[in-house]
Amino acid sequence: MKKFCIKNGLVRNSLLSCVAALTIGTGLMINYQTVKADDASTEETSKETQDGPTVADTTSNTDNNTQSSNTDDKITDNSNTVNNQQQTTPESTTSVTPVASDSNLNSVTVDKDNFNDYFTTHGSATYDQNSGIVTLTPDQNNKVGNFTLNEKIDLNQDFTLKGQVNLGNKTQNKGGADGMGFAFHTGNTDAIGNAGGNMGIGGLQNAIGFKLDTYHNNFQSPGSNKTNAEIDYNNSNDFGWSADPSGSTQFGSFVYTTSQQIPMNNGTKVQRWWADYDKNSVQKINDSNLDGQFHDFSIEYVASDRTITITYYDDKGNPMTWNHVVPNNFGDSLAFSVTSSTGGNKNLHQFKLESLEFSTAATVNVRHIDYFTGKDLVEDTVTYPNGAVMGANYETAQKDIPNYVYVGLNNTTSNVTVGGVKLKVPINVKGAEKSLPASGTMDQEGNNGTVVYVYMPIQELDVNAKRSVVNETIHYLEQGTNDTLDSDYKNSITFLQGTKDGKSVTLYHNDEDSLTDPNAWHNATEGASFNAVKNPTIQGYHVVEVDKNDADPDDLSEVESKNTSYEGADQEYTVYYTKNSSEGGNGGNTDNPDPEEPTDPENPTDPENPTDPENPTDPENPTDPENPT
Repeated sequence: MKKFCIKNGLVRNSLLSCVAALTIGTGLMINYQTVKADDASTEETSKETQDGPTVADTTSNTDNNTQSSNTDDKITDNSNTVNNQQQTTPESTTSVTPVASDSNLNSVTVDKDNFNDYFTTHGSATYDQNSGIVTLTPDQNNKVGNFTLNEKIDLNQDFTLKGQVNLGNKTQNKGGADGMGFAFHTGNTDAIGNAGGNMGIGGLQNAIGFKLDTYHNNFQSPGSNKTNAEIDYNNSNDFGWSADPSGSTQFGSFVYTTSQQIPMNNGTKVQRWWADYDKNSVQKINDSNLDGQFHDFSIEYVASDRTITITYYDDKGNPMTWNHVVPNNFGDSLAFSVTSSTGGNKNLHQFKLESLEFSTAATVNVRHIDYFTGKDLVEDTVTYPNGAVMGANYETAQKDIPNYVYVGLNNTTSNVTVGGVKLKVPINVKGAEKSLPASGTMDQEGNNGTVVYVYMPIQELDVNAKRSVVNETIHYLEQGTNDTLDSDYKNSITFLQGTKDGKSVTLYHNDEDSLTDPNAWHNATEGASFNAVKNPTIQGYHVVEVDKNDADPDDLSEVESKNTSYEGADQEYTVYYTKNSSEGGNGGNTDNPDPEEPTDPENPTDPENPTDPENPTDPENPTDPENPT
């Protein structure tokens, strides 16, 4: 194989330390000063030639630089109908002129028999075709379940969803949570919103959602500096969430997302697609609706005025309705998902499908991913100049991502310039989809595929870098039964091993940190380690054993920091809990419950007159028996 060595700005044939092969799959860290992708020339690795992106886009949306604040908005219960025709999302600066499509060609009816052809379940969600019931979460703690529609909905046509919802049988004060969220958004069809207080809506781009909320949440600031796209949808603590309205635990309302800069506890602002409820649409739902029964539920959309109407029938059979207008700047197609979750409180959450009647839009997904990890770095949307219809064009563009350089589309050969010489670099990120051209024509109704942009971190390794990933998993179980009490904690460290200036160099990235952070990659010369992980507090339980805490076996508050390396094996640990005693434990993370005054029971040395029985020396006439002589 021909090799090229960068020396004094020249490219020379050499067997010395050099830029060689550049094969994606084993990996390469690129020096941004000497290696650059040719934006205008990217070829597919199979037969076809693909056009590379020609427009640089630093961001698809303008972030708000101030945190959204929910004042103490009260829930009103003076009407069963809320008619909110005003747009609650930011005003549109541009609008999309709908292009008419033939509804007869792309009209679809989904029922229980063909549900699996049009929907995909995720997480804890399971589908029973015989009944048409999606069980989003079982009545268990720390579950997240959802289902997503595989195609986007054409907003130029009416659509109707009919079914029933079961929100469980427990209110919050009896251990119930969290409710159910329905989201329409402009992101990818398989995108999933953040769980918990975000109800599967927060985290989605330009979302209009509706939630039946059964657990009151106070404001939670983001716990991580990761970008919106990097955070796992199960991790609501890292994402954060807005406060619910006061006045009631259960309520129904519309929710919308906007791109905002939300402050962490340390003052650092992080980008989030932040979900805020529409205070004009909030309606109280009575406790009696948590009856473990199915309630009729429907979503109806009228294309002529872009109005969504939600109807929910309460436990008395009375309809409650909500209305909202879809803003013009949301375009003419939306993705759809349904989500439920549980945490320390739990409930059974189910959706029973009767029918979904809609028209499919012709659309494309887009991703921007890290070459080494395959993880999403930022979100994006696709532009449809002539509408989301078959035969029309779509457009995407590469993005300027901090600390990254764009190298090409996935499963293509990118023209990379090294010292003034162009090299063809095959890009094949494991687990990522084969990319569509950056722009093109949609030749079918429905989902036409995904444009996958690939980026490499800007580092100083000049040669091929090999990649290794070490995973850490922590289980939280009840001792004796091995029942799961909390979701597994999962983390990973990615290592890159190569050479620089003839010396071996190993870098690593801890998945707890944002990939776009300037200090995301560290030199592993002094070793790498997983951070210590605090054991979660679980209501009614306390920790009795932490598996493999070698440094301090008596410390039950956390799983200690663990060292690892490029050659390191995956690490797995278990934290065991037991139930607090009925006499009263503290529920904390300790193996020594601290009942209230254990050495001071109720007068243990002072029973009721123990030395003073009832007249023990004075029985009834003991010295005066009846005629003793």
